[in-house]
Amino acid sequence: MSVTKKFTKGSKKEPGSEKCRVTFRLSKELASNHQAQKARLAGTFNDWDKEHDNKYAMKVLKDGSFSVTITLPAHQDYLFKYVIENTNGEIWVVDDDESVEKRFTDFENSYLSTAIE
Repeated sequence: MSVTKKFTKGSKKEPGSEKCRVTFRLSKELASNHQAQKARLAGTFNDWDKEHDNKYAMKVLKDGSFSVTITLPAHQDYLFKYVIENTNGEIWVVDDDESVEKRFTDFENSYLSTAIE
């Protein structure tokens, strides 16, 4: 699985303040297919990476996959893509293991829900 979620309890004083710690993993196969040298995460949670915030930069793992963990508010829906950098520039790709949909745009995006199950 390329996305894992871990929920934390919110404050009793603030209903709905639960958080979801999400680990995104760009598979070795997808990274290899696009000759990834670097990768970062972009989505509705970071305004599609307009600021190029380093907290969404992915670290390369020993097996050749890439990973980043971020904390998001629970009970939300998000769209995301991986931005892969290679010698030809960058390419935006959907996750190879998550649901892909066309929500709000005509572009395919990966979908993530942080609803507590």
